[in-house]
Amino acid sequence: MITVTETAPDGGPARVAEGGRPETMIIVAEADSQAAAEAWIGREPYNSNGGFTSVVARPWSHVIPELDPGALERTRADELAKRGG
Repeated sequence: MITVTETAPDGGPARVAEGGRPETMIIVAEADSQAAAEAWIGREPYNSNGGFTSVVARPWSHVIPELDPGALERTRADELAKRGG
């Protein structure tokens, strides 16, 4: 289950090089749905004040550290099976 909170548990700039200028901001937040995630990012202070040139909300899978031992291997096997491999 995923729940939107008013703060993101993780986030920060992704840089082109160590010590370099930020190129991308990555925010990991929890939401009950895609619509809830988009509503949350719409209220996020940097975004709502024009701090980002564009925003994309995407699903994210927590794989490291594995909260469910073996989950990553099961996901990989499932994806390979879907591709016929």
